[in-house]
Amino acid sequence: MKAVTARRTSAALALRAGFDGSKVLPFSELPGPKWPVLGAMPTMMSYGFSQLGDYYRDMYKTYGVIVDGTIAGEPTVIVYDPREFRKVFQLEGKYPHSILQDGNWIFERANAKTGIPPSGISLQGEAWHKARQALQKDIFNVAAASSYCLPVTNAAETVMTSVKAKVKAGEEVDFHRTMVNAVADVFTAAMFGKSAGMSDGSASEESQAWIQGAMNITSLIVRLLFQPYLKIWPQASSSYRAYESELVKIHEATVKLVGDCLEAYKDFEGPDEDLPYVVRASRQNLIEPEKFLSEVRGIALAGVDTTYHVLLWNMLKLASFPEAQQRLREEVHEVLGPSAHFTRDKLSQMPYLKAVMRETHRHTPPGPLFTMRFLEQDVTLCGYNVPAGTRIIMSIEGLQNDPAIVDNPELYQPERFLPDAVEQRKGDPLGSLLDHKFLGTPFSFGARMCLGARLADMEIMTLMAKFVANFDLELPPGQTWDEKMTTLKSPDPIPRVNFIPRS
Repeated sequence: MKAVTARRTSAALALRAGFDGSKVLPFSELPGPKWPVLGAMPTMMSYGFSQLGDYYRDMYKTYGVIVDGTIAGEPTVIVYDPREFRKVFQLEGKYPHSILQDGNWIFERANAKTGIPPSGISLQGEAWHKARQALQKDIFNVAAASSYCLPVTNAAETVMTSVKAKVKAGEEVDFHRTMVNAVADVFTAAMFGKSAGMSDGSASEESQAWIQGAMNITSLIVRLLFQPYLKIWPQASSSYRAYESELVKIHEATVKLVGDCLEAYKDFEGPDEDLPYVVRASRQNLIEPEKFLSEVRGIALAGVDTTYHVLLWNMLKLASFPEAQQRLREEVHEVLGPSAHFTRDKLSQMPYLKAVMRETHRHTPPGPLFTMRFLEQDVTLCGYNVPAGTRIIMSIEGLQNDPAIVDNPELYQPERFLPDAVEQRKGDPLGSLLDHKFLGTPFSFGARMCLGARLADMEIMTLMAKFVANFDLELPPGQTWDEKMTTLKSPDPIPRVNFIPRS
């Protein structure tokens, strides 16, 4: 590995000082693993995709707050300082490029082969912008997302009833499947006005295909994104062939589910906020009917897998730390009552629930990247000139586990994110970085942040509150697991969790 000749102040010192722009070093002097011709590729490949989080964390420990991650001649920089993220978002422009631009070949090839158009929110430029503007009105902001609180809460209650029935019947409650089904049921309640019925076994074939297809396709896209050479001959890849097959299945399911939903609400004349998302978006008439189905499919891909991973880690932490579980249960009972029935006005009254979610995201973030961008102009990041066209990776690994910034980072302590603790850190130039808003969400930021981020947060909060109110979550002893990237980071193997009804 090529020796690093750039300035080598520690990450903590660099973060404390900040970057005033008085001295800007060239991109060529960036520290990082610099193999001849291949750049950082051999180092990254030595970790493998399954341990990608370790790669980003170790790059921070070894090289500091900014790292040259260039891969085989494609300029790439990894940035860890959340204050520097802001510069990137300020310059991203009207049509920001996202990580999915590396996958355009996947969508274009599949469209040509199957005739199924790609979702506009996965594209770039004007096509993306038009789709985004049409779809975000009824879901993106807090008020719009919270309007689905009632159907989401009702669906969550049905999930609890189903899990209790399985426990009573002596059936083993599979942790992974329970989390997938729970997310599916609350998500479809918001999308279509009724739960898919995955938890109680009443789901139709179309609903099962829609949910499983969303999970499968997300995983396949991620695999293909990290194998760009496959675009030379996609059909030679089993992953690409599987992608085409799953695309056809989920599209057929989408046709059925959307058609049934629109038919069920065709004569509805009540307030719009009582309508499911699909009907609200359809009534806007901003998307051509033949493309609307692809947009609904795209929302499924974005709304199931990510939410599942975030919920999974939160529930595993609660099972692993009974004191945190009990404290959250007490807050749920105090604010929501024994039924844990959420209403829109209660969402802001749960500081410990939010602290649990934030600490889980710090302790085991579901993905090592906050987001990725390509800028069309040069930018100075962490004191280095980053040329236009460089792949800019903003990573949340490393900094959130740096003992110079976080006290006892190996410990799981939601209390560190309660309002009083956050207030005490405000005068600390390093400690206060932990509370930067760009570190606090798994759903990215900027113009291309997750369309359903606020809805996903509400779904996760609702399910967490319901589960701790209805069950004691118990982690059987003797289990160990690694953290492994699939689409996002998962425990491997996924442990058993016992759900013990409280009444």
